Amino acid sequence: MKYLSFFLLSLSLLPLSASATSEPLSQRLRGHILLQVEQHGEAWYVHPSTGARYYLKDGPTAYEMMRAFGLGITDADLARLQAGDKALISSLKGKILLQVQQHGEAFYVDPDTGEAYYMKDGDAAYQLMRFHSLGIKTADLLTIQEEIFVPLPSEPSQTEEQTSKTTEPHAKVDIRLAPAGIDTDELNAYWISKINALRAGRGLSQLSVRDELRVTGTAYAQELKNTATFTHTRQSGQSLLSWMQEWGAPLVPAPEGAVSQSVAAENIAQNEAVLSMAGVKAALDQNLQMMLDEESWDGPHYQAIYHANWNGGGVGFVFTGPIHSGKYEVLAVIHYGLLAD
Repeated sequence: MKYLSFFLLSLSLLPLSASATSEPLSQRLRGHILLQVEQHGEAWYVHPSTGARYYLKDGPTAYEMMRAFGLGITDADLARLQAGDKALISSLKGKILLQVQQHGEAFYVDPDTGEAYYMKDGDAAYQLMRFHSLGIKTADLLTIQEEIFVPLPSEPSQTEEQTSKTTEPHAKVDIRLAPAGIDTDELNAYWISKINALRAGRGLSQLSVRDELRVTGTAYAQELKNTATFTHTRQSGQSLLSWMQEWGAPLVPAPEGAVSQSVAAENIAQNEAVLSMAGVKAALDQNLQMMLDEESWDGPHYQAIYHANWNGGGVGFVFTGPIHSGKYEVLAVIHYGLLAD
């Protein structure tokens, strides 16, 4: 009981009644950890994007939430966050971050202070997140929608609905691998049309959907699925350029005088969707908006959308599920590049 009392004494039990403000609690408390003080100190994480609450049962659950809800961040952006970049802090408050250029180290950004706290493992995450909790009464907690947390599978298997099979490693992957009713050709056209509309507004070159980039993206999406990771660091240790070239992308040097010599970029996006074309497109729209929200700090996803060198793009998809409420996890690896015609 002393241990529990320590955490309870560290809480700020705020007047969280929904009548205190016109803004719903689910909006006010996004990204917070809540302790149900009228029960047994049960901990809940309010998802920073959806406003739904998830039961933070114990250390293993905290670890799985780190995997499922973590947002990738580069070393440079993490350093900016820790240095106090106000715009970056504002966009990341309450989120779980994974240091993708290292070994996936996890950080929790306190939604009140903006400070990023390192969580070395599930138990450390559980204790740290409880320590940074707010007390909440049961009646107020029940006004926030509860979602059942389902961990990502460590070795997800193909569903019976899937229409085709992958080939052996380092052969041409099946870029059309998808559950029945999902057309990855149409999804690629949809994504690139969105990107081209944005680029046209700035007078930038238009991109074509390139199957070579769909191959490189699909191959890496499958590696991420098979290794249950969410990182830009490949198991082989290869650089992005080496990976893309090995998988057959005909990258060419940037033209003389170009502002940047970059010839390729990789974005990774993860979301949940109802298994329909409309559902997956809606998930992609959400991912795109998150990337555009990086404008204030010129984040890497935002830069990739507006990079002047690209002439092609392609998206590789992996679908896993159902995971909960009939929804599937949609993992998309987006590759942009300067390719030979």
